[in-house]
Amino acid sequence: MVMLVVGVVLLACALTALAGAYRIVAEAFHDSVYLGLLVMFVPPVLVIFVLARWSMCWPGTKRLVTGGAAFALTWTFAVPVVRSSGDLAKMRKAAGFLENAHDAPYKCPVDPKASAGFGTYCCTRQGWQLVTHGGCSSTYRPTTVCNPTRLGVVEETVCGTVGRPLPLIQRE
Repeated sequence: MVMLVVGVVLLACALTALAGAYRIVAEAFHDSVYLGLLVMFVPPVLVIFVLARWSMCWPGTKRLVTGGAAFALTWTFAVPVVRSSGDLAKMRKAAGFLENAHDAPYKCPVDPKASAGFGTYCCTRQGWQLVTHGGCSSTYRPTTVCNPTRLGVVEETVCGTVGRPLPLIQRE
């Protein structure tokens, strides 16, 4: 929501500055086409024209300067606040990916309790990892996808066979 508001403010500032520039160029084209083209494509001629015809160009200059200054201030102060607020990261997480997935914090439980006949998996950077089991010799992997937005999620699955113990699980 904050990004939307900042975007609308930036657009309004840019349109205000553009309207001011249009008004100055329209005054130049009112004098002659040649002068209008020069004002539009040669910046020093624009400055000279505004200074020479100050009374006609003042409203356009006021809009141009006000819109440009408001745009610069909004860009300087509001955009970094939006970036640091994490809205962008939240949007990317909601979309299902992160730029630096290896930096995403997650924590799997050290020793979750598994019911008899069930295995417990945790979503890690390497995919689903078996954390513990309740007397299983094999378990089914979770059917859900383990992606960067689900790191640290624990899911319980049913055992393939019960009774024969699995080899010792090495924990990191």
